[in-house]
Amino acid sequence: MADSVVVVSSALCFLKNKFERVNVKQLKSALLDFYDIEVVSGAKSQLIEDVEALKSSLSSVKFPYLPRRRDGENRLSREIDDILSLFTFLDEHKLLNMLPRYVADSPDAMPPIRLYEGELNGIISMIKRLGDRFDEYSLVLSTISRDLQLLQARCVAQVATCDQQQQQQSIERSSVGNNKTTEQPSAGNAPDWAVIASTPYVHANRFDLLRSTDDDEHSDAAAQADPYTTVQSRRGRRRARQLSSMNQATEQQQQQQQQQQVRQQQQPARPARARVLLGKSSNTDTKISAARQLRKKT
Repeated sequence: MADSVVVVSSALCFLKNKFERVNVKQLKSALLDFYDIEVVSGAKSQLIEDVEALKSSLSSVKFPYLPRRRDGENRLSREIDDILSLFTFLDEHKLLNMLPRYVADSPDAMPPIRLYEGELNGIISMIKRLGDRFDEYSLVLSTISRDLQLLQARCVAQVATCDQQQQQQSIERSSVGNNKTTEQPSAGNAPDWAVIASTPYVHANRFDLLRSTDDDEHSDAAAQADPYTTVQSRRGRRRARQLSSMNQATEQQQQQQQQQQVRQQQQPARPARARVLLGKSSNTDTKISAARQLRKKT
């Protein structure tokens, strides 16, 4: 059966011929370096089909289950592990010779195993370590770049919110300044807020004689008993209080100034104090005179 069936598969041909003579670790590294995922997945599916054909003739042997793997991390390594595990199982039960004859369409389609032996093995191991480090560095750089992008997005959002808040504050300040400049009256022409804020006068109704005498009288009486009242917003009441307090402050200042002026006018003028001098002059024409006369002692 094995001699009659021929299957073209370079990966399975390499594994079947080198499995008993080469270490499994070297075989796995050679398959990882030489073949891609498409070739390895095709070889695995072909090997599963060949093992299914053996199950019918070997009912006493319980073959392991190999799952169909989909795209994911390290899929190539997992597919090779499945193939090697199945070859190990067949070798333990001495069933490798019952597999079909696997051939390769070209010798270049199989990896050279001598590269993984002797002195070249050290070079290949160094290259593998460099590849592993490169993968680690790429992962670190990707995480760093992602974090930087997140920080940049947050900074941009914070700057945008700060700009919006500053614009809103500037708009509010400008509106408050305009309201103050337009609504602040002068000291001389200040309106009487008590009159403006008072309840409007309710005039008599000219059509009071034509009022109906039915049940609507209650509604009319209630309307007359509760006249209309003006409603002011909180901002208007606040501005009215501020203006009234400003008017009271200016009136108090004016009253204080007037009281000070009256006090200054009521105080009598103090006479100028004459200067006191000492000397011998007896001239009466000048306004300067001595406080006392100095007498010579004999």
